[in-house]
Amino acid sequence: MDDIKSKAFKLFIEGKTYQEIGDLLGVSRQRIQQIVRPPKPIYDAVKRRAKDKCEGCGILCSGHVHHANSGVDNFNDLDNLKYLCPSCHRSAHAAGIMVKKLTAIRIGEQDLRKLEELAIKDDETVSSLVRQAIKEFLNRRSK
Repeated sequence: MDDIKSKAFKLFIEGKTYQEIGDLLGVSRQRIQQIVRPPKPIYDAVKRRAKDKCEGCGILCSGHVHHANSGVDNFNDLDNLKYLCPSCHRSAHAAGIMVKKLTAIRIGEQDLRKLEELAIKDDETVSSLVRQAIKEFLNRRSK
């Protein structure tokens, strides 16, 4: 079991999704989520810091702890964790997937600006996700 844990953490730090890790290791996505979940004391500290409110939209919720950046060694540190409602957590992952796709196709900055303009005119939810993904992508590119 320790071998699966160490492999799961390594793949998680590399930015793989729970499903990708599960497929590679032959276990369920849910099991991978359990393995990489922060220890209970850290989870509780994140929840206390947020005062049971989503750190994305501010609603009182029974939330999820989200790793803001999975590609770092300290991904279970308090500074890297956010307490999010299910909706904001889904949005955060959707934006992360979009950043991966944008990175994979090596889209140019001018193209991103055009995409952002189109997204603003589109459906409100989709456009906010696209804007968030583009902003994150550009921030990563500038580092």
